[in-house]
Amino acid sequence: TFGIKLVSPLRVRSGSVAFNLPVARDLYEDRVYRENYTASLKPEAREYDVAFFYANQFSSDVFWAGETGLRLNPDHQSQEPDYRALFKLNWSW
Repeated sequence: TFGIKLVSPLRVRSGSVAFNLPVARDLYEDRVYRENYTASLKPEAREYDVAFFYANQFSSDVFWAGETGLRLNPDHQSQEPDYRALFKLNWSW
């Protein structure tokens, strides 16, 4: 069996989040100072995964599989690509 896998994982398309965080406390009064922070949830880039795989049953006891892949923009961030190689051997007796 030979195959190609093309995947683009789910992501947030737009939105933002707002935080109201305590940052300090007055030692003499019962007062807490707070600051508001906002952050965008929209990712920097779109992630794409590309993989090639192969599997072969040599006999009723031996099975071998391998996969090599590339992940562009990992975690939806503009970063260097991730590479992977996976090998699997099942041997039953």
